[in-house]
Amino acid sequence: MKKQTAKSKKKSLFKRFKGFTLVELLAVIVILAIIMIIAIPAVLNTLEASRKKTMVEFAQKVFVTGERKYLEDKSFNGMVNISRGNYYYSIKDDLDMSNTGDYDGYYILWVDGDILNHNILLWDKNYVLVKLYVEDHEITDQDVLSIGEYKQQLVSIAGEAFANEFGDFKTLNKEKLMYSLFLMADLDCNDEYDQKIYVVDASKPTESFNSCERFGN
Repeated sequence: MKKQTAKSKKKSLFKRFKGFTLVELLAVIVILAIIMIIAIPAVLNTLEASRKKTMVEFAQKVFVTGERKYLEDKSFNGMVNISRGNYYYSIKDDLDMSNTGDYDGYYILWVDGDILNHNILLWDKNYVLVKLYVEDHEITDQDVLSIGEYKQQLVSIAGEAFANEFGDFKTLNKEKLMYSLFLMADLDCNDEYDQKIYVVDASKPTESFNSCERFGN
């Protein structure tokens, strides 16, 4: 058997440790790009679905906590009784759900005699959950909108000026929310039935005010 010369050994090592060609590298890059194009939307959709599900679950807790707080206030804390109207609760302040991460918003209980309807406006930095007249706390991730979708919905319902004024969560407070819902409800303050709608701010549970007298002028 012939011994390998130094030259042949060097050539053999060179072949063994030779790198990829440009064509091979480009092929790998193209394959990785295709995988990323396919995988990234799927990952983003999964994250979006997870965030929406989490928001819906938190909203369910808000409904339970809000109704319990309302019943406690009515039974033990002397909350004023209105026969028709809204009780407004700040999720962080009135319901003491302050460790909510990025979540903020309002729970509104509509009362009409013995009828209780749950309403919620909940948001974080990416999404808004708005649901009116909820029965049995039934909400889904279809009720969760992006911030842009929510503002566009406000534009379609009440116009761009309204959306700019009341769609900015940085400046939204309880008083502005009450006024915005009064405008959206389009109450007829000349109608005897609508004249009897009252509002209670849960931070002042023994006080109430007439919606038409406060906002109708």
